Amino acid sequence: MQTEHALETPYYCKIEVRGHLDRQTAVRFAGLSVERADEGTVLEGLIRNQLDLCGYLLHLTDLNLPVSSLSYSEVGEDDAAAEFS
Repeated sequence: MQTEHALETPYYCKIEVRGHLDRQTAVRFAGLSVERADEGTVLEGLIRNQLDLCGYLLHLTDLNLPVSSLSYSEVGEDDAAAEFS
């Protein structure tokens, strides 16, 4: 089924939020790089699937950090296998 495949597809994702994360809070986003930007924070990296993406977005909601931008692209199976092994 097409929908099941989409939920399990790895993505390279970039999430920009307004506000800053301290080092202790950044641990909640393991696997993503967390960098300070002028207006906020940029989180980016390979995400296993949409379930993991939803988890990251829920963490941001819990921290009251609004998402200002979210972009993603699918990655090849070889790239995902190398990253997650």
